[in-house]
Amino acid sequence: MLGVERLVLGIHDQMLPASAGEDLGRGAPLSPAAQRFFAFGRALGFNALQLGPQGETSRSNPSPYDSAAFARDPAALSLAALARPEFGELLRPEEVAAAALSSSQGDRTSHADAYDKSRALIGKALQRLGSEPTAARRELALRHACFAEANEAWLDRDGLFAALSREHGSDDPRAWPALDAALWDPAPGQEVAASTRRRALREQHATLLEAHSFTQFLCHGQHADLLSMLAEAGVTVFGDLQIGLSLRDRWAFRSHFLKDLVMGAPPSRTTPVGQPWGYPVLDPRQVNQRFAGPNPPGLGFVRLRLDKALREYDGLRIDHPHGWVCPWVYREGTSDPVAAVNDGRRLFESPDDPELADFAIARPAQLRRDRPLFDDGWVSDLDEAQVAAYGELSDVLLDCADRAGRPRALLLWELLSTQPYPLERVLQRQGLGRCRVTQKVRLGDPADAYRSELAKPQDWMMVGNHDTQPIWTVVRRWLETAQSQQRAAYMAERLCPDPSRRERLATALAAEPALLAQAQFADLFASKARQVLIFVSDLLGETRSYNVPGVVHPDNWTLRVPADFEGLYAARAAKAEALDMPLCLVLALDAQGAKFARAQAGLRAALLAAAAPSSVQRLG
Repeated sequence: MLGVERLVLGIHDQMLPASAGEDLGRGAPLSPAAQRFFAFGRALGFNALQLGPQGETSRSNPSPYDSAAFARDPAALSLAALARPEFGELLRPEEVAAAALSSSQGDRTSHADAYDKSRALIGKALQRLGSEPTAARRELALRHACFAEANEAWLDRDGLFAALSREHGSDDPRAWPALDAALWDPAPGQEVAASTRRRALREQHATLLEAHSFTQFLCHGQHADLLSMLAEAGVTVFGDLQIGLSLRDRWAFRSHFLKDLVMGAPPSRTTPVGQPWGYPVLDPRQVNQRFAGPNPPGLGFVRLRLDKALREYDGLRIDHPHGWVCPWVYREGTSDPVAAVNDGRRLFESPDDPELADFAIARPAQLRRDRPLFDDGWVSDLDEAQVAAYGELSDVLLDCADRAGRPRALLLWELLSTQPYPLERVLQRQGLGRCRVTQKVRLGDPADAYRSELAKPQDWMMVGNHDTQPIWTVVRRWLETAQSQQRAAYMAERLCPDPSRRERLATALAAEPALLAQAQFADLFASKARQVLIFVSDLLGETRSYNVPGVVHPDNWTLRVPADFEGLYAARAAKAEALDMPLCLVLALDAQGAKFARAQAGLRAALLAAAAPSSVQRLG
């Protein structure tokens, strides 16, 4: 009735809860506790799930946005499942229970514990697979052989990376000898030596490579099982195509990236000093026809990654689409990365920079030199041929999606606080929407992109995401800084078409941060967007941040859904301190006008009866 086709629950799988006796320190999507959480979300009305990147992470870095592009994370395995007959009883239940955390970690992950314990248990399973063959295990081995053949293009490189990491005691190729660091992109004259070295590594580390391959077979098998279970429940699953690449991917496909230049985020309202991510940048001479000719050599890598991601999810979140269209680049290896990213440039719009001039798409006369280089309006206009040149890589992405049968509505373009003009033109040309994060709206700017009244059907509405403070913290800050009156008035204008009732609603919202948060949720449903995304912290009433962007902190990426989430949610929702879905839907229905509300009187009454009585009473 409100035009919302997808109500999406956002959560990263390490955040998922775990039951006693199976908790190794992080969530596992196929575990019973995680399945209970997914059912909880489905019962609230969510018909889609937005997962974070699920690639393998290093022991020292839990950020999913630095994870592997191809290898899935073994720590996400439900190891208790490996004790079941269909997995050849590769583990015994008591082995998993013995490895589980002796005391619950509550609402924080223990990344290092999960990393170490999962790999130790997988080692036991692999040893049993080879030494104690059974019919079920032989069947697993046959299925693994098929998986290994189908995924050889990335499994071999991944396995060699694991071998060299063990050999050199570091997973950072920059610390390896020159030949090993450039094993897939050798210096001129070193091609034969590199080929010989690869062959020797495969022979020397055959057992390790086989173990890595089988582990990935298990990870991919469990993910396929998860998708099947969620599909039966009517849940669409979105993956996260992160813009960053891990050290292993940068090493394995090194020839496709620019040397000495890396990608970051320029200054923005999210992070005024910018964010020096240090991510590799695809070399236009390897992937863009404008610079490489009709058959760019690096497109094989791009398509390999895209095709795999599109096979494994129903839809994709395209992280930082700027990186596909107009990446912000800066020099790698400086002593002050923040200063370096502030001194960066956009790759395709720097015709005056000797280092980047050959990559320029924007012409000198199209630049507004009175503005900062990172300003969204730095480029003033483009012709259609230029827009097509900017959109080459995103066209490849859309082509892969078309071939995989994924409609554009199932591609979430994570466009947030900045929208450079070239990116705006590319999205318009391709008919794509954007994210509108309503907690960040600038009330004094009627053209601010986060305003809900500007939303289009193809857009995605959210009060926050994994990089923002939870709405429950934000509304309290508004109260402390006297912004609550303005925010409440804005929400009342959005949600109450009747001017005679608007002031009363604004007064009620301004007085109670929790009710103002409920109004923020209702505003998502009242917009014209067909997609509403709610991050798990906002759903459950969490006040702590999951990630603070632009900084490295031990608490980042560690927040977790507690095992007793049902009781926690019920207690908070009763006090309007977690999302009250029925209440928000009533407010969104009322925003459509009195005639609509009268037509849906029965539904409205049922929703009011299901909402928290105290909240209904306080809102009148």
